[in-house]
Amino acid sequence: MDTYHRLHTLTQELHQELDPANDEIRNLFSAGEQSAHQQIYGLYLGTQQNRNLCREIIRSTIASARQTHCSESISGVFASAIRSQLQFAKTKIDISFDTEFSGVMNAPCEAIHAMINRLLKNSIQALNQEGGGRIRLSAQPRAASLLVDIEDDGPGIPDYILESLAARQFTPKENNAGIGLPVVAMLAKYVGGELIIMRSNQNGTLARLRIPATLRS
Repeated sequence: MDTYHRLHTLTQELHQELDPANDEIRNLFSAGEQSAHQQIYGLYLGTQQNRNLCREIIRSTIASARQTHCSESISGVFASAIRSQLQFAKTKIDISFDTEFSGVMNAPCEAIHAMINRLLKNSIQALNQEGGGRIRLSAQPRAASLLVDIEDDGPGIPDYILESLAARQFTPKENNAGIGLPVVAMLAKYVGGELIIMRSNQNGTLARLRIPATLRS
């Protein structure tokens, strides 16, 4: 698929993700309820926050036409994500990472940064609501892929939101799911990977990102 076709398809899919948010905002305005104002503001913030992510997706789509692998190490990507996302921590949050991977990730660096930054930010936002907690990032080789786990001990994601994420539908910004996760899942698909969201062993959230990779012997 050529770059322009991919961008056209991607733009259509992004509109499908964002249109339900606009419909929900219009419905809340029509209701005329005072309690709707806070919900409208939350939806507005969620849409604004995802504009930058959408721009990153488009840039990474263009980059993928000429970049088939990432020259950075996954440890470097983790360290960069932690540095950039810790600014959003409003309480004490411990973040650790480990990896046994020494191969090459077969996806554009910009795409990998965009996905991991967004997933880490989601975990930080969830722990802000809990007064702090822990986040663990790990990367393990599996066949021709790298499995990246971002796990927190936050409040977790309700079943109905997990179901809507599986169906790639818009979800309210409850427990910081929002429209960001479906967009990350879309980007993962474009680079030949996959995003799975599940409950962690600590009753928090585990985001598992599969990235195509070549293992070094």
